[in-house]
Amino acid sequence: MTEEVTMIQILQAVTELSEDLKATESRLNDKIDKVESRLDKKIDNVEKKVNENGEKLDKVDTKFSIVRDEVFSTKTDVKMLQDAK
Repeated sequence: MTEEVTMIQILQAVTELSEDLKATESRLNDKIDKVESRLDKKIDNVEKKVNENGEKLDKVDTKFSIVRDEVFSTKTDVKMLQDAK
């Protein structure tokens, strides 16, 4: 009889552990989902900032190109005036 009781106790213990593991797995999956969601939001924010900065860099690059062209044009004008003397 003690052998049967022991087997029943073992089966109950295994069942309880199985339920505990399932509950733990569920909690961990919920935490993972929350972390993934936060990471997705952070990645989206970083990508947005990169795009905004990229647009700003494009504007600065365009302005730099205009200034560079104006300087080149001015140098050309000066060179032409010097050569005319």
